[in-house]
Amino acid sequence: MLKTKQTKGLTLVELAAAVVITVLITGVALRIMFWASFRSEQIAKDSAYYQTTGRFLAQVRADLRSAVKVEEQNGNIILTLASDDENTVETVTFKIDQEKNRITRIQQQQHSIYDFGEPPENAGKLVFKIER
Repeated sequence: MLKTKQTKGLTLVELAAAVVITVLITGVALRIMFWASFRSEQIAKDSAYYQTTGRFLAQVRADLRSAVKVEEQNGNIILTLASDDENTVETVTFKIDQEKNRITRIQQQQHSIYDFGEPPENAGKLVFKIER
């Protein structure tokens, strides 16, 4: 039998194969991480939008239940609310800023701002309409 000389280490072909495999695995892992990061950010924005919408609708529902008069003036919604004292009424104004996707509720000099931000892709349009 012939004796062959054994060498220690990797051949150039083995080293090149290891580098290619490492680059492919790293590329796939980075792509997954970037996609997950983007998706997570989008989910957070969508969640904030729906939470703001829920808080706003709960407030409007409560206001409408005690409203004795609803009117529109200059694009604003004005509710006249019955108060606990039967001799007085309170006024609540909703200022709608469609460009900024924001609604401001004003009652007795207190402002509550509902900043919706950009609606999600599949979100329906929020429309206020007063019918008489």
